[in-house]
Amino acid sequence: MTERLFLAFQYDNQIAWGGFHITLIGRGNKNSFSYVKRTSFYNSKKRWTFSNSPIASLQNWKGVWTIVFESQTIDLLADELRLLGYKAVKGPKNGSLNRIPWHISLNGVDKKLAKDIFNYIVKSPIRPYWYLTICTENPIGYFRWKRL
Repeated sequence: MTERLFLAFQYDNQIAWGGFHITLIGRGNKNSFSYVKRTSFYNSKKRWTFSNSPIASLQNWKGVWTIVFESQTIDLLADELRLLGYKAVKGPKNGSLNRIPWHISLNGVDKKLAKDIFNYIVKSPIRPYWYLTICTENPIGYFRWKRL
């Protein structure tokens, strides 16, 4: 079983990877995710949303529409996760020379739907709430999501 840590707002088994999410910790982590509850972010902010003036754009990455954005808040959370000993922490400050910014892959959607989703997630006055979520993948590719 492989576990990852996401920020996610809902699970949909019709969408690749179970739904739209922001990967905080990817494959390669061996630590229990119970330590995530020790972060100051878990204790003070159990649900997240985009700010009123996000720095975000919609881009096509190798045929997949992707919301690309900056987030000082998620950068700080990633730094705190690294300090707790987690490996495979994602984000712009991951220490590699080829930094990949925070992003939400919109697998399986066309440009029009991607724009609609972008507007809902990023610009709508009623944006969805995102929650720290553990995604468990079994060997046959079945995903189970559980909010912390």
